[in-house]
Amino acid sequence: MIIYQLFPRVYGATPTKRCGTFNDINDDEIERIKSLSVSYIWLTGVIRHSGWRDTNPAVTKGNAGSPYAIVDYYDIDPDLADNEANRMEEFEKTVERIHSHGLKVIIDFVPNHLAREYKGDFTDDNFYVLPNQKFVAPTENGADYYEFPAKATGNDVFSPTPSLNDWYDTVKLNYGNHDTWRKMLKIIQFWCSKGVDGFRVDMAEMVPVEFWRWAIDEVRKSFNIIVIAEIYQPDLYQSYVEAGFDYLYDKVGLYNTLENIYRYASEGNDRMSSCVDGTAEVTASVVASTLTTVAVFLPLGLTGGMAGMMFKDFCLTIAFLILSSLVIALTWVPLLCYIMLDEAKARQSKLDLSKRPGFFGHLTVALYNGYMGVLSYFTYHPGRG
Repeated sequence: MIIYQLFPRVYGATPTKRCGTFNDINDDEIERIKSLSVSYIWLTGVIRHSGWRDTNPAVTKGNAGSPYAIVDYYDIDPDLADNEANRMEEFEKTVERIHSHGLKVIIDFVPNHLAREYKGDFTDDNFYVLPNQKFVAPTENGADYYEFPAKATGNDVFSPTPSLNDWYDTVKLNYGNHDTWRKMLKIIQFWCSKGVDGFRVDMAEMVPVEFWRWAIDEVRKSFNIIVIAEIYQPDLYQSYVEAGFDYLYDKVGLYNTLENIYRYASEGNDRMSSCVDGTAEVTASVVASTLTTVAVFLPLGLTGGMAGMMFKDFCLTIAFLILSSLVIALTWVPLLCYIMLDEAKARQSKLDLSKRPGFFGHLTVALYNGYMGVLSYFTYHPGRG
């Protein structure tokens, strides 16, 4: 399963067209994406969200707004349509067009929070209200927005004065009220009826796992969907899988390690020690995950349980998994960390980065290109799989 994330408002944008639309996702573009061995296209930011049309600038992030501050769960963002009045129809035709190429469609479902100036049938009982406290927006024009009583902010800030670094443009939904459960289930079912094949669930871990166990089971009584959870706490993984999620993803490990190296390279030995430890942890996890894959699938291959795959091809695939993971774990990951550390130091000392990356950078690129070449061979070689 390979997912291609596509942000429509950016995907079709040009110097003369500030916002892309659904019609930019035409047959040629879909076929080009399909050629990458993609099986799902994840359309990001299609549900109507905060922006210049709908929300006060004091509680809107940027002119276009955040795609995760939902204004109306049952509507399409008007900017994504060539004809705003037919925006839902244009979305449905895009889904049909993607399906006609043998691909499936995932959209974002944002269940934890919605925009402060939301529309629909939500009431104060569906939120966490802060009695007798006035909301104060952290923006320069915050006085232009009035909210009383204040509501808790989406990232669990139970204060009327969130900071600029908080999700101040959102309010958190209250799942202690089962009316919220019923309303969110109807929203999922609505989008399933539009032909959507699954959901990437934003911050799923911030919604009680009991809701997911109930809601996923209810939806699957009528629709065959996949559900992917954004979750960053490893100790919660098992419970969310048991609740019905097909896949979990996070950015813990490699992403955070690279970010720390780039941001904190010059901030002392303690910071750098954590970066080095993180690199070692990522390297070990790559090797461990591959060995786990081999341990799980090798018995299936030996017993003929992998239908349609010749034993020879199976052995080649296992060999490729082991080889590629070792290449990444022992060379590419550490080297990439090294390059980022090198650039961070150069940035700190104001060196000319245009003269980098030098030997290690070129070696990293060569290793990566070689890895992708081998991957392409196993993906496209006639008769494989």
